[in-house]
Amino acid sequence: MSLKNFFPGLLFVLGVSLTGCLQPFCDTHPDKCAEDTDVADTDTDTDTDSDTDPPVDADGDTYSVLVDCNDDDASVHPGAIEVPDDGVDQDCSGADLVTVDSDEDGYKADVDCNDLDAAVHPGAAEECNNRDDNCDDNVDEGIKVDYYFDNDGDGYGNDAVTEETCSPKAKYILTKGDCDDADAEIHPGAVETCDDTEDKNCDGTFGDDDADHDGYRACKDCNDAVASIHPGAIESCNTLDDDCDTLTDEGLTTTFYRDADGDTYGTSASTMDACTVPSGYAESSTDCDDANGAIHPGVKETCNEVDDDCDGAIDIGATDRIQVCYDSDCDGVTGRDDWKACEWQVAEATALGECYELVDLSWDDDGSGPRCHLNPEMDCDDEDATIYWGATETPGDGIDSNCNDDDDT
Repeated sequence: MSLKNFFPGLLFVLGVSLTGCLQPFCDTHPDKCAEDTDVADTDTDTDTDSDTDPPVDADGDTYSVLVDCNDDDASVHPGAIEVPDDGVDQDCSGADLVTVDSDEDGYKADVDCNDLDAAVHPGAAEECNNRDDNCDDNVDEGIKVDYYFDNDGDGYGNDAVTEETCSPKAKYILTKGDCDDADAEIHPGAVETCDDTEDKNCDGTFGDDDADHDGYRACKDCNDAVASIHPGAIESCNTLDDDCDTLTDEGLTTTFYRDADGDTYGTSASTMDACTVPSGYAESSTDCDDANGAIHPGVKETCNEVDDDCDGAIDIGATDRIQVCYDSDCDGVTGRDDWKACEWQVAEATALGECYELVDLSWDDDGSGPRCHLNPEMDCDDEDATIYWGATETPGDGIDSNCNDDDDT
């Protein structure tokens, strides 16, 4: 056993400090004061003795390294006052408090994927520009389509040479199906004669063949591979020329409207005729703001100076309106309190010289409903819920139920 482990018990009995008496000796005889290797080191600290040291608090802010996210800075610890937008997490919440909106698009930098461009933010309309406009980590989604290379310029592209893009290169078109892209006279819909020795309309047959057994020879059938397609067939909405009149889906398509914000309401600024709703389009064209998915017909109107429900009126019927009292002559005595408005509407009216006051919602002792607090006569007995302005009067009962200073009316 070392001296350092022998003396503490003796010195404790004598009431002598181990640090004061033993340390000089240990300073000159370190070999005699080595840590006691006879006692197992079973604690959780990093030294070799058997006692457990308290957690480190290097910056002296009373928060140990176990909870302090920066134990080298006393201004950083749980509960510290957060300084916005400085890039430092003072209160150890996991992130800095962000209030910056550099491009003033209504979205702060912590959610705006490009806070230097007001056209880029969550909910923005995705444009075909090789960037993520709506901050959903996708680029040009719902806008890119497949284009096919049309080498011979006959209006039909090669199925095997395609490119998904929203800005096609030269000779790339939307229509595919060309079985010979080196010959402009060969393509779907090309006129065949019964003397042809090759398949000119890309249906897989030619001449007198009737491969689909629909009763029409290949030279008269615009698609001899499908029995439902032939002259006189009923046209269906399927992007095919069913009746071989060189027209596709004539009179059967529906007009759909571009829905950039994905709220199922589009605008008439961009349309597409199709049999079913294409991706990125909607059946309705009544969206008044196609860059904001929270604005469209049917949503609840709120007090935000925006026409949320696209009815042409701003904040009419807003669900968060407040009760106000109208003082028509500005004499400090307000009238009925059953009018509701948005705070900005009250502010505008006040700026024009009209007088309004907010209803004191706490002034309702009898439960008959809050009254305009500037005119106590509106509830002339706030201890009786049957007495208030507008209540039904009972003539001859000696009670002024409707607060009009008359028992009879």
